[in-house]
Amino acid sequence: MDKPHLRKLQMYEAVLLYLQIKNVIWSASTTFNTEVDALNAGIIDIKEKDRINKKSNDATKGKEQKRDAMIKATSKICNAGVAYADSIDDAELRGKFDFSPKDLEEGNVEIVIARCRQIGIDAIAIVSGLTDWGMPTDYLAVQSGTVEAFELASPKAKDIVTTGKSTNKEMNSEFKVIDTHLKRRLDKLVNSYEDIAPDFVTEYYDKRYIGGRKKKVVPTVPPTPLIV
Repeated sequence: MDKPHLRKLQMYEAVLLYLQIKNVIWSASTTFNTEVDALNAGIIDIKEKDRINKKSNDATKGKEQKRDAMIKATSKICNAGVAYADSIDDAELRGKFDFSPKDLEEGNVEIVIARCRQIGIDAIAIVSGLTDWGMPTDYLAVQSGTVEAFELASPKAKDIVTTGKSTNKEMNSEFKVIDTHLKRRLDKLVNSYEDIAPDFVTEYYDKRYIGGRKKKVVPTVPPTPLIV
């Protein structure tokens, strides 16, 4: 949740808490009770959608980390493969490994996974030559593991991210609903107590102000000049 929305949510919660504390003033009103319940339900809904949105962001980050690990591992095989193929002057073999990190990332998820997996498979037959040119021993198993990890994360992460994007839109809509609810309903109900409970109304609007009551600016008084 961005800072403007977070501050607005904090305002909603401050308003709700204040109304609950002062419920002795308005609890006899069925309408007032209904509107306070609606505010509470809206806050709960926003928090739940924010939780789903955070899960979506975490899934995106996790997927990107697994993709980066796969690309890094595959690049190490490619570097050794190109060097080894060049040392034996085998252009066809070099073509199987001549990929930069940017080249490895081209295409959709399925293409990228298939490319990295195939490079690992092609490397099996020349593993001894690759280790001579800088690839760590048993590294093919490491690279294969990164491919599998990214492949497993991709469909799950995609579903979570898609859900998160939809939920984020719904959360933004809920903020607009609550803003309208406060302005057109609760504010009006509170205003009706202006004569019988003026302090209640004043404090309510203090909570409605995002960030709390504005501090009064005390004008600076210039020093009195000394009379000699």
